[in-house]
Amino acid sequence: MDTFTQNILDKLNILRREGLEKIKLELLREFGPFLPYDYQQRHKFLSNFSVAFLMLYKENASMLLESYIETLQDNLSECYQHAEDEHLKSLTVEDDLSIHSIDFPNKENQSEWSINYEMDLDDTIFHVYFEGWRFKTIIQTH
Repeated sequence: MDTFTQNILDKLNILRREGLEKIKLELLREFGPFLPYDYQQRHKFLSNFSVAFLMLYKENASMLLESYIETLQDNLSECYQHAEDEHLKSLTVEDDLSIHSIDFPNKENQSEWSINYEMDLDDTIFHVYFEGWRFKTIIQTH
């Protein structure tokens, strides 16, 4: 078992002692708008594994952001470098992108997951991929 999965399982054991259902409700309130569609519409429910993942993500979000923010900014700048509107040439991750969704691993044998950022002006999505807790790559779609 890889370290990523073991970290999640260890966190799950801690959360079980702290009251998993209460924590699950708190995470659903906080992350509900960023969950994949099937979870938002309650066609799927968060597994205990996913709850532990989201809690670890929450605890490490700022550290994770540091690992990819520069690359995300480069992708954002490159995407709009030929725009006619000068404002579009000076977009920043902090001011102009928002989290669209988090596609988390929902099985214990998965270590790939992503955070997807949306550009509200034109619905461009920047998919930030991870392998475990390590930033992997960014792909954009329209």
